[in-house]
Amino acid sequence: KNCRDLRLKNFSIDFDRSFITRGTVLETRENQMDVRFSQEEIYFVENGRIYFFEDEYKFSRPFINCMEYDVDRMEVLHDTVDTYFPNNDVVEIAPGVIRFSGVQDLPRKGNTVLLKHELRLTPGIVIDRSENVRLEEVVVHHAGGMGIIAQNSADLTLKKVVVGLPEDTDRLISTTDDATHFSNCRGDIHISDCVFENQWDDAVNIHGIYCRFRKRNVGALDFYFLEAAHHQQMGIKIVEPGEVLEFINTNTLLPYHSAIVKSVQPLNKQITKVEFEEPLPNTVSDGDCVSNLSASPIVTIRDCVIGNSKPRGVLVTTKGDVLIEKNRFHTSGAAIYISGDANFWFESSGVEKVAIIDNIFDNCNYMKNATGTAVIDICPEIADEFLDAGYYHDNIRILDNTFNVFDTPLVNAKSVKLLEFKGNTINKTTAYPEYSNIIVPINCQQCEKVIADSIIDV
Repeated sequence: KNCRDLRLKNFSIDFDRSFITRGTVLETRENQMDVRFSQEEIYFVENGRIYFFEDEYKFSRPFINCMEYDVDRMEVLHDTVDTYFPNNDVVEIAPGVIRFSGVQDLPRKGNTVLLKHELRLTPGIVIDRSENVRLEEVVVHHAGGMGIIAQNSADLTLKKVVVGLPEDTDRLISTTDDATHFSNCRGDIHISDCVFENQWDDAVNIHGIYCRFRKRNVGALDFYFLEAAHHQQMGIKIVEPGEVLEFINTNTLLPYHSAIVKSVQPLNKQITKVEFEEPLPNTVSDGDCVSNLSASPIVTIRDCVIGNSKPRGVLVTTKGDVLIEKNRFHTSGAAIYISGDANFWFESSGVEKVAIIDNIFDNCNYMKNATGTAVIDICPEIADEFLDAGYYHDNIRILDNTFNVFDTPLVNAKSVKLLEFKGNTINKTTAYPEYSNIIVPINCQQCEKVIADSIIDV
């Protein structure tokens, strides 16, 4: 926190007890399943709840996340779904055998299941309000949350960083959430020669933050506030004096005004009072959202391996230039996910220039119910009735990549001004069963201009 010119090099992070517990399904019945844990697993059941850490903290989530796993492939089963069930009415029916109730999507008898039973409270590395930080040859074998999370920081480099399992382990999951996550950062983010594998969430997520804009009047005086809209964004300082806030319509996600911030006064973790250099026009509405235009890093992701993870590979929403080049992807959901929303996650913003060049997409989006409708999913969360207002994303080029695919589509694009898909090699495989029966490789909705090869055959 508050560091400058820092290098972290040549060390690893691991935890003695995993934040994920592995078991085998012995029996299922209506909304119930019996799971056998290893005798070595630490757990105890008390008043109908199961606890996995025997310490004074004695934490247990009200719900447990469960996922079927393919041990042979070291990845989530291709035809499974995430299931959640309440952590109550839990019964130990024999030593090492637990009966869970309220399970809506029952795993299959005999399959390996993984239980995520902790919140993301124990990340591996946190970088906050820091500048020029370089991580080199750092390994994160496990963490109860993000492997590496950076916020409000600038000029970050990850070189030969590994988030993955140690050798000779029976664990199946590295980090319980994103391998890396960058929120409200600036400058350059450079990720190269890295490996992100077996994490239970995205490999790379880079985004800004949409805050709700609040306007209050006391007599003739106007007071302006920024409200953190998602609980996981509380406590993050969104803007500094002298920086520019962009105002967007929450329905269309399109910008309509920008203003320089004069002063910033956090009132609590959720509410920040702000003043502007110039009076705001009447068109600025209470309840619309703002994002910090200064938090638009330039991103390079090159020569990385992203595999066996759930659900997605790279998520990126920034107005800075983005280059995703010479990487290899094998993800249960979309390999690349370019979204933006002011409804739930409040992650900003529309991209202006993205180049996706010379990557290998190896049978991605293989999980039937994973997040993503294509190998590359460009999907801002804009309701159909507001799509004709304009284009959220600007220029996205997908060039000279190799797609090994068992199913289509390759690209789903929504609200893009210019989309280019050229020079890509497409190989049909039988790695997984086909799901969609969709024969259109590229699906576009409200895209102004699409440039593609004349023949795209899968």
